[in-house]
Amino acid sequence: MAAAASVGSAVATAAQTGPGGPCGMVSDAVIAPAHAIETINVPGLESCAVQDGAATPITILHISGPVDPADMDGQGQPPDAVPPIEITPVDGIGYSAVLLRIPVDDQTLVSLRVERGDDVYAFNTADAPDTPDRLITLAKAVLGGATANRV
Repeated sequence: MAAAASVGSAVATAAQTGPGGPCGMVSDAVIAPAHAIETINVPGLESCAVQDGAATPITILHISGPVDPADMDGQGQPPDAVPPIEITPVDGIGYSAVLLRIPVDDQTLVSLRVERGDDVYAFNTADAPDTPDRLITLAKAVLGGATANRV
């Protein structure tokens, strides 16, 4: 992903774009009672953090531009990856979407990846019993598929 390759420069530029302000992808009114703040906003990459009370924060990444399909669904992992990334297709969002469970050390990161045209949205947080529902609800709110009253 070209946009992902520029993350190093994106982080360096982020301080110039005013992180900590309102999230440009979704307003707090749409995801209330949750709150979203912008963390990065540079050409090709936007990121926000969503906090909904005591739950683990959710990070939203919006990557603009063509994306390699293998990056979208986790197929870019080596065939002998241990442990493997678990991939589950997701319906009901209105766009092509997959839920990835990615082992990271002794924890699991859950990433809902939604492809809308040439753009990809990734909704990421730590694994918990309600994680898939939280991510899908937030994705629908961000992408205009539904109004979420909880994340």
